[in-house]
Parts: sequence; structure tokens; C-alpha cells
Amino acid sequence: MTFETEGFAGSSAIKLRSDQRKQHGKLLTFSDECASVALEVAGLLQTAKNKRQLIVGAFFARCVTHFQGATALAEVGMTLESLSLSRGLLETVFVMLAIAEDAVAPGELAGHDYASRVKHANTLL
Repeated sequence: MTFETEGFAGSSAIKLRSDQRKQHGKLLTFSDECASVALEVAGLLQTAKNKRQLIVGAFFARCVTHFQGATALAEVGMTLESLSLSRGLLETVFVMLAIAEDAVAPGELAGHDYASRVKHANTLL
């Protein structure tokens, strides 16, 4: 089987990942180290004492998964998809920091998100 017939999920993806690791070893090793630190930080998060801490912790966990997912996609050559997840990661960081700094309340974000979805749905209809 070849990449052309299997795509990114086939056994040839294992070879592609290995080739990417050889070609971009320093960058991917740094990525692994960053993920390790992020997971250590996630393990240090205290039990949430209020709603804001719970939400910020959830957003941090989302950032970690976005980062690991983006790295995994880049390893198998799915760079555009990796960039898309990276954008989501940055957006999540901005939201997380806005909540942590009391610049916005979680309810405001939920209201804005709902209004945006309704606007998009109405446009499509």
C-alpha cells in the first residue's frame, strides 16, 4: 500500500512520521518538551474553588490538547490542518487570559457565542 491509496491514516503514515522526525527532529523534540511541561502544569492545577477557575482550567486543558493535536497532524504532513488547530489554540489562550484577568465574564462569552451562532444560522437559512 502507498500513501496515495491509504492517505494520512494508513501504514505509510508511520513512515511519513518517521521521516518528519528525522528531517525536523529538533523542532519536534522541542514540541515534545513543551507538551510535557504543559501536562506537568495541568497536573499542578488546584481543584477549582470557583466557576472562573474551573473555566480557565478547562480552557488550559483544551490548549494542551490543541497543541498535541497540531503537533501530531504536522508530524504526518497535515500542515494546513495543524495550522487550523494552532489558530484555535491561540484563540483559546486569548479567551482564557481574558477570563483570568476579569476582562470578560464567562456569561458574556457564552452570550456572544450564542448570538454569533444564531447570526450564522440565519445567514445560511
